[in-house]
Amino acid sequence: MLVGMLIMLSLMGAGQARLPQVNDTVGISFNSGYGSRVVLGNITEITDDFIGLNVTESVVEFANGQETQQETYTPPLPICIGVGSITTILWDEEN
Repeated sequence: MLVGMLIMLSLMGAGQARLPQVNDTVGISFNSGYGSRVVLGNITEITDDFIGLNVTESVVEFANGQETQQETYTPPLPICIGVGSITTILWDEEN
């Protein structure tokens, strides 16, 4: 699924899409049961089913309008995110 989606995005033309790579520093937003979460970190692995990250920061936006919750992780927290739940990938252009 991810490979097909990435191929479609790459065929859209230059500037339209960027493919994630291992060692990219990214922010990934995805849906969770209680709202949406954004995690910031370095990609460690990419498969057809998930993206692995070493997360240094995360922010939760609760669906019920509650305050957002921000956390910092030292050392980085290794996580895997299912590609079906990812809504956005943003790149840190400084790295």
